[in-house]
Amino acid sequence: MTRKAIDTGTNTPDAVLAKETGVDKTLYKGLLLVELLSKTRRAGVSELAAQTGLTKSNVHRLMQTLCRVGWVRKVEADSSYELSYRCWEVAQSWLSSFDMPRIAGPFLADLAAETQETVHLGVLEGSDVTFVVTIDSPLPLRTYMRRGSRAPAYCVATGKAILAFLPPEEAPPLPDKLLSYAAGSLLNPEQIEAELQLTRERGYATNRAEWQDQINGIAAPVYVGGGTSGSVIAAVGLSGPAERLNQAAIRRYAPKVKAAAAAIGKAIMS
Repeated sequence: MTRKAIDTGTNTPDAVLAKETGVDKTLYKGLLLVELLSKTRRAGVSELAAQTGLTKSNVHRLMQTLCRVGWVRKVEADSSYELSYRCWEVAQSWLSSFDMPRIAGPFLADLAAETQETVHLGVLEGSDVTFVVTIDSPLPLRTYMRRGSRAPAYCVATGKAILAFLPPEEAPPLPDKLLSYAAGSLLNPEQIEAELQLTRERGYATNRAEWQDQINGIAAPVYVGGGTSGSVIAAVGLSGPAERLNQAAIRRYAPKVKAAAAAIGKAIMS
């Protein structure tokens, strides 16, 4: 079965399932509702019924079951439903079952060879980014990024690339006091939010000497589960001396960084 077969018209779940054998209808419909909630974030019975072709009574019964087993919770204020953190816990367990550095390695190596700059893969841990893969530039004047090192997420491109695309409820709060690490450090929440909004608009983040003096960076988010509509799990970053990785170079490398991040996300799902 494909998602297209359940979208509209007579291709409702019941119509599709009538042609299938060996499929549990109740489980299929429940998973369909979970998938839909992952995209809409929150919806009521009427909206879910309209989008799936199920009857309202069927949707109501399925949502009650999903609430009882902890996958969905009801928002009493408007009687809508949203996914619970049980889904997040399961996703984290699944993500830990594969070797992201191994999968990402070839794509990062290609990006490093093409740009000749330092390349890294970062994941969010609390309010910091941890660099799980690093490939140093071969050039004499370069940036060094030790594997396992950390940096405040709001100061580096990899961190901003992840923060910008997280659901608001999953984003870590900013520190009570924003510290000045380098000449370009962002020192108030309004500046940071403006940066994150710009990142969302263009699909990549930049760092202009915010973490280390005279060091610039660029990064793009790695998604799993459906391209840019999926979940952000990491970011591909590229950093270098500001005199070399200037604004013109950043614009030139942006498509390459975004392509590497997209390829890693696709490889993870394959």
